[in-house]
Amino acid sequence: MLLACIACAASPQQEGRGANDLFSGNVTELTQDSLTVVRKLPAKEAVSRRFIRDGQTKIEGPLKVSARVTVRFETDSEGQFHALHVIVR
Repeated sequence: MLLACIACAASPQQEGRGANDLFSGNVTELTQDSLTVVRKLPAKEAVSRRFIRDGQTKIEGPLKVSARVTVRFETDSEGQFHALHVIVR
């Protein structure tokens, strides 16, 4: 009975992850298949993420190197980040 309760508690957390993950920063590299975004915060190390782009990636605004963006993404089973929606600020 205790195991069943633990499994029930864990399921909503796993279902909630994925397509609603967000990452904001500046574009440092842009190719036809990917974009790299770096987030810099005061007193912290810069964090860089490479996102895969495809025909289903929705892009709002003129995407270019140095643009400030917010990326909604999901992570696949191999740990790669797939951009679902890119908003240029």
